[in-house]
Amino acid sequence: ISGENVTDIFAFIRSIVREGKGSRIFEGRIKGHDSAEKILMFTVSPLKGKDKSAAGEVIVVRDISLERARTENREKMDRLEALGLLAGGIAHDFNNLLTGIMGNIDLLSNVLKENSDERVTRWLKDARTASERAGGLTRQLLTFSKGGIPVMQTVSLSQLIKDTVSFVLSGSTISYEVSYQEDLWDVNADLDQLSQVIQNLAINALQAIGDRAGKIRIVLKNVAWRDDQQLPEFTLPAGDYVEIIFSDNGGGIDSDSLPRIFDPYYTTKDSGHGLGLATVYSIIRQHGGYLGVESEVGRGTDFKIYLPAETVGQVKKRAAESKINRSERKREKVQKSILLMDDESAVLDVLGDMLMEMGYSVTAVKDGGEAVRVYKEMYTAGRPFYAAFLDLSVPGEMGGRQAAEEIVSLDPAACLVAASGYSADASLTHYREYGFSCFLKKPFIMKDVEECLKELEC
Repeated sequence: ISGENVTDIFAFIRSIVREGKGSRIFEGRIKGHDSAEKILMFTVSPLKGKDKSAAGEVIVVRDISLERARTENREKMDRLEALGLLAGGIAHDFNNLLTGIMGNIDLLSNVLKENSDERVTRWLKDARTASERAGGLTRQLLTFSKGGIPVMQTVSLSQLIKDTVSFVLSGSTISYEVSYQEDLWDVNADLDQLSQVIQNLAINALQAIGDRAGKIRIVLKNVAWRDDQQLPEFTLPAGDYVEIIFSDNGGGIDSDSLPRIFDPYYTTKDSGHGLGLATVYSIIRQHGGYLGVESEVGRGTDFKIYLPAETVGQVKKRAAESKINRSERKREKVQKSILLMDDESAVLDVLGDMLMEMGYSVTAVKDGGEAVRVYKEMYTAGRPFYAAFLDLSVPGEMGGRQAAEEIVSLDPAACLVAASGYSADASLTHYREYGFSCFLKKPFIMKDVEECLKELEC
């Protein structure tokens, strides 16, 4: 600490002691020689001589920078969770409605595909585009809630980053460079959410650089930590991680704005909505990773991300577990009947219509308990369903996960599809481990249902 700061501190302490007023515990912010700001907690206590007269003061100085950062991080997460409770509740209902809207538009488009009226074709296309945009907004809101839990798969980061950054920067004068080691580990992540992270960071860099000549640099490397890492906001467990450093040479972020850039709806841009970086923060945390930022006005910004790696050993272990789970599944596509379970009539109607267009017969029920009862009835009669679509979230009733457990215990060869637009259940992240063969995300169209049926491993 510089001499000037030391002089100021002790003058302040003496004034408190001399006046004998106010608290004898106080905070101070000090910059060291490396310009890093520290938050210090001072405790001033009297030191008395043998005759009990005042002989001086005992000053205890404690660095609470890390403690304060973690407190602020907890408050930030509380704000995100509060927003998530609101967003999740809205998104659950809204995705069900969107499924009905988009599904019916898709069905109508197929029926009218021979129609030569260009106006009808355009109207349907515009309606579908608007619905897809509404679905995109819902997915972004879901990121803040527990319903934004990632659906995991093995992802190669280098190619994903190249493709995403190239797409965002197309048409701009800004260049980019991606460097990574040859044996870079994959990560186990939600491909859509990770694409959103890279896209939002690239857009943020693009806006920060503006009209100036600029460049984005992304560096990827393997990091193996054998001890827990005490990061500014929280502790990252020991393990294998992929480090992503995303740098731009834009205008940088001032010291007042820097602590708030991940807050929902906080933005320094006239055209911004303040959800981009908050979305990035939420996604990385939900993947069990870390996101930090360093920036200085006039010198650009560095975002540093750590994501848990998917090493060769982990991939083999997961494949073995999946093989064990699938060993008894051999369902022949003889019975073309499918069971549907959803608490929303609009979803049952549109999904039923889609499947009937594909040549299946359909039985629809409203909750998991009824689904188990009907499935057992048909299985006992020797006419098992070819597949069952089970909604994961059924307020107040048995949901898809519990229904799947009971159905698989009855029929190990059951073909089950998890369907949801919102779920805080772990079955959404590792749905195969809970007896499901496919995951159908709401809102969906007929093509999504067809692809899901093709993926059935039973």
